[in-house]
Amino acid sequence: MLGIKKIIIRIINKINGSDRRYKILLEDKERKLTEYSQLNFFLLNKLNIPLSCTSQLCNQYFWKFPFYQYWCEKIKELPKMHRKQWEYVYVAQVLYENGFLKQGSKGLCFAAGQEPLPALFASLGCKITATDLDINTETARMWATDGYNSENNIKNLYKDGICSKALFEQNVQFRSVDMNNIPDDLNDYDFNWSCCAFEHLGGIKQGLDFLINNLKTLRKGGLAVHTSEVNLTSDEETLESKDACIFRKRDYRKIAEILEQMGHVVYPLNFEIGNEPLDNFIDIPPYQGDFHLRLNISGFVSTSMGIIIKKQ
Repeated sequence: MLGIKKIIIRIINKINGSDRRYKILLEDKERKLTEYSQLNFFLLNKLNIPLSCTSQLCNQYFWKFPFYQYWCEKIKELPKMHRKQWEYVYVAQVLYENGFLKQGSKGLCFAAGQEPLPALFASLGCKITATDLDINTETARMWATDGYNSENNIKNLYKDGICSKALFEQNVQFRSVDMNNIPDDLNDYDFNWSCCAFEHLGGIKQGLDFLINNLKTLRKGGLAVHTSEVNLTSDEETLESKDACIFRKRDYRKIAEILEQMGHVVYPLNFEIGNEPLDNFIDIPPYQGDFHLRLNISGFVSTSMGIIIKKQ
């Protein structure tokens, strides 16, 4: 009988112990749920339309979207983990899902260089004005040595296989434009874009001024899509020179606030860095082409950032 009593006592104690552990787990669960309920996991969608892209920085997760391979095929490139290619895909997808890549849409490209997007958009029936800094300037000649200037020659924007030559000649025109001094006759466009250009306008102020001034080229309801650098190291110190600068998150927040005060719509800023392998790999000089989402520029970790503005 004594043995049976001990067994019963052990069972009761075990049950009570399990019950106590369960209560502790339950209390911990309730505490965590309370904490989580106070967090904002989701960006506020002020647009009330289901979009996959917003104003965001480049991270590896973007490559998982099926549209990434789609746009790479359209520009005749194999998908690669490079932020420059991300910029092309990002701009194309933003314009597509907002309904701007259609027959007869008018688009304006700043700092076209020798990128594939003018040819791509022309192949979809858009009327494109591609612009770049006049090759007769010292700055433009410097960019031309690495193939980053159109050299006042529209032929440098024609990409065989992306668009037929006849359609390209019909839908694309070129003119020299200084992004710090946009001509008044460039107006009434449906959309405009630039890829990693407004960080080279002379400083942070000049770059942010461009994000305001470029809107004069758009009709009401038109869309601006621009990519540049974002500082992942600091929100205080950064690189700034007449040749290049790295915008801080606070710079993007500042210009977004100014634009919204002016009545325009800035798609929500998403600074999610990501935690995939290449989100944590930092390329250093000499930069290589296969894995290049993050890079070290003068001691600052930087990546590409896209901002979307709808003119009102």
